[in-house]
Amino acid sequence: MATEHDTSTTDPESDDLGDAGKRALDAERRARRDAERRERELRARVAELESAELRRDVAAEKGLTAEQARRLTGATREELEADADDLLAAFGTPSKAPPSTRPRPELRGGSDPTDMPTDVSGLADRIMGRGL
Repeated sequence: MATEHDTSTTDPESDDLGDAGKRALDAERRARRDAERRERELRARVAELESAELRRDVAAEKGLTAEQARRLTGATREELEADADDLLAAFGTPSKAPPSTRPRPELRGGSDPTDMPTDVSGLADRIMGRGL
């Protein structure tokens, strides 16, 4: 019956190692499997980040909004550019930035409240359209 550390049934070369050697060999194999798994995960993450960067670059070149950029699909720059062109054709060019809510400096208010007319007689009649 094979135990957890007994690899003699699966690896005839480990017969000469003894129990300590078999445990070390098993630990080394586990570490290698873990390292290979981690490498695959990191390679996938790098590919994902490169794809996102390419999508952002194409979106910026085509003038897409962030929402439109997230919808781009394709594996290559050419495919992404074609998809961006399709988006623009279907939905048009994104609008300019929304108008600012800040007042424009060249605008001024109404009349100066300190500039009161000296003759106010008949002012109410003029306002009411009765004329004099």
